Parts: sequence; structure tokens; C-alpha cells
Amino acid sequence: MITPEFVNNLIGRPYKPGATGPDAFDCYGLTRLVQSVGWGRDLPDIVVPEIDDRRIFIALFRQHAGDHRWRQVERFGHGTIVTMARHDNALHVGTYLDFDGGGVLHALERPGVQFDPLPCLKATGWRRFRFYEPVT
Repeated sequence: MITPEFVNNLIGRPYKPGATGPDAFDCYGLTRLVQSVGWGRDLPDIVVPEIDDRRIFIALFRQHAGDHRWRQVERFGHGTIVTMARHDNALHVGTYLDFDGGGVLHALERPGVQFDPLPCLKATGWRRFRFYEPVT
């Protein structure tokens, strides 16, 4: 189960490409952990490419979403997967959690694991938010 204590224990852990925890994470490794621990949802093992243009990752995620286990939704809720992008085409993924007014738990290269409300993400340049929920 995902609790505020679980989230607080993850915040500040370092970012490392390809890392799936417990000592370090990349954005997808963290998302996989949160989805598995919180909801028993298994996400495929996708290696995030070490290139500036991460469209490959998004295509792989959407392919997984397209296998009828996930669907894109307009509204988000506790446990929704959030994908986003910046102007430089960097793509990113995290999980929306309904704690402390709501925010996205995600891992970035410099700050590591953090929990940010959507307005803060928008203020730091993230755009093109897409939300995914499992098909029930």
C-alpha cells in the first residue's frame, strides 16, 4: 500500500539511469515500483534510452497502454500514471498521488525522487500531460 510514510521514505533518493530501486531510481523505475507496491500493477520492463529524444520510451509505454490494460483518461486520480514533456522533447513519467493536496511522485536527474503538485511541474516547464489508468 502507498502511504505518505512510504512516499516520504523515497523522496530524496538519487536518480540513476535504468535504476529500479531501492537505493536509486529513474522515472520509470520509480513508477514501476509505486504501481506494483500500491496497486499490484505490473508494468513492462522498458529500458529508457540514454538519448535526448525519448520518444522511443513513450511509444513503448503507449504500446503497453494499447494492449488494453491501460487507457488514456482526461481526469486523474490516486494512482494514475502521468506522462509529460518539456520543450526540449524530454519525456518523463510519474504517478499521481492524492496526498497533501495531490501531486506527482517522480524522479529527475538532479533532485532525485520528489513529489510535486501539477502547478509546480507546469511552472518548471513540464507540458503535454497525459493521464493513464488501468482498464477495470
